[in-house]
Amino acid sequence: MTKIKKVTFNSEYPLAGTLSIPKNTGKSLPAVIIISGSGYADRDGNVGSFKSNILLELSTLFLSIGFVTLRYDKRGVDKSAGDYYEAGLNDYINDAVSGVQYLKSLNEVDENKVVILGHSEGAFLAPAVYEQEPVSGLILLCGTSSPGKDIMPLPAKKVVKEIQKASGIKGFLLRLFRLDKLIKKLWDSTNNKALNTDKAVIKLFGIKKFNAKWLRESYDFDVRTYLKKINCPSLVLGGEKDIQSDPNEVEEIAAMIPSAVVSKIIPNMNHIL
Repeated sequence: MTKIKKVTFNSEYPLAGTLSIPKNTGKSLPAVIIISGSGYADRDGNVGSFKSNILLELSTLFLSIGFVTLRYDKRGVDKSAGDYYEAGLNDYINDAVSGVQYLKSLNEVDENKVVILGHSEGAFLAPAVYEQEPVSGLILLCGTSSPGKDIMPLPAKKVVKEIQKASGIKGFLLRLFRLDKLIKKLWDSTNNKALNTDKAVIKLFGIKKFNAKWLRESYDFDVRTYLKKINCPSLVLGGEKDIQSDPNEVEEIAAMIPSAVVSKIIPNMNHIL
C-alpha cells in the first residue's frame, strides 16, 4: 500500500515536506527529490494564489513507476520554518542538499539510486546541489545555460518589449501612460537598491518587502560552472512554448554536461509542463 507521510528534515531551519513511498516490496527503492522553481512556492509547486500543483503531479508520476518521492515547502513557506524574504540562492542550495541527505538516510531508499529533479530555478540550482551531494541522476526541467547576470534582467525587459509592440487601443493606452518607462524605472530602482546593500531584505516604497539577498546571489551564480562537473546520467527537457526559459538552451545545457545525457524539447509544452 502506498504511504504518504508528512515529514520534517533539518537544514538551517526545519523544512516540512511530503514523503511518498510506493507499495512495500521488501527492498530499498530508487528515490527522487523535487526542487521547485522561484517564488513563494510550497511543496506542491503552488505560488501564492496560483495553483498549478506541478510538483504534486510530478511526484505522482514518479510514485507510479516505483520511486520514493520527496517534495518540500521552501523555507519560510507554509509549514517550513525560516523567513522567505531573508533566504538567498545559496540557502536554497543548502536546503536541497539537506533534502538529498535525508532521502539517502531512509531505510526505504537505495542511497545509490537517488535522483535530483529541478524545475525552472530548481534546474538552475540542481547542478550545484549535485556538486555538494552527488547522486545517481539529474533531471533538469525548463532550466537554463545562462549565468544569473544575464537572466535576472530578462523579465522586466520582456514586459517592456510587449508594451512597446502592443497594438490597438490597448497598446495606445499603455504607451500613453508610459507604463514601459515606469516598469523600467521600477526595475532599475529595485535592482540598484538590492545590489548596493548588504541587507538580506529591503523595502520597496517603504512598505513592500523584497528579498535582496536572493537577487544578489542570483546575479553572482553561474550554472555553467556546475554543469561541467556533472558525472552522472542526466535528462534535460524544455518546452517548445516556454516563454520563461528559452527552449533553445536545452542543447546548450546538454553540451556542457560531460556525462551521458538525453535532451529533448517537448512539443506544445510550456513552463508549467
